[in-house]
Amino acid sequence: MKIGVLSDSHKNIRNLKKAFEYLRDVENIDLAIHLGDDYSDVKAIEGFSLPLFGAKKVPVIKIPGVYDPEYKDPKITNRMIKEYDGWKVLITHSPNRHENDLPDDVDPDMASQSLGVNIILHGHTHMPRIEERGNIFFINPGHLKDDDKKGSPPTFAVLEVSREEIQVRIIGLMDHKLMDKFSILSVTE
Repeated sequence: MKIGVLSDSHKNIRNLKKAFEYLRDVENIDLAIHLGDDYSDVKAIEGFSLPLFGAKKVPVIKIPGVYDPEYKDPKITNRMIKEYDGWKVLITHSPNRHENDLPDDVDPDMASQSLGVNIILHGHTHMPRIEERGNIFFINPGHLKDDDKKGSPPTFAVLEVSREEIQVRIIGLMDHKLMDKFSILSVTE
């Protein structure tokens, strides 16, 4: 399975569409995940299908950012756990608890211990990263803003998931240059 991961579009619809079209047309993703900021931006890519006749539509999972108004709506899921080929993935905007969390929101800090999460996909910091901490892999695809005060260029991520491994690539939006890559191998017992 191939998953495109986007985050922190912050009303930069042109960049969001550009990243999504690359993921859809070049990477041929099976699923897109948008990690918040801004929740409503996802309307611009939901329902896109490939330009070729009879091609599949790419489903989109979305969650709100911690400052999006939807984050305070208990009918909208702020964090979710999905399983892809045996890997448990927490989909969240913030990699840690946040003051705007609702009482029933999953605690990212406890997700690995109590829920068996292997991967935490998050945004919020605008800094792309692939990092291992205590057998948990944190993946942040970066942001999609033209300019960011933290100095990182706009990026997004591709995850290629199989039972044996997840290959992660972080790609620059403007030139599609590979910014970082990493393989996470499954530990079979």
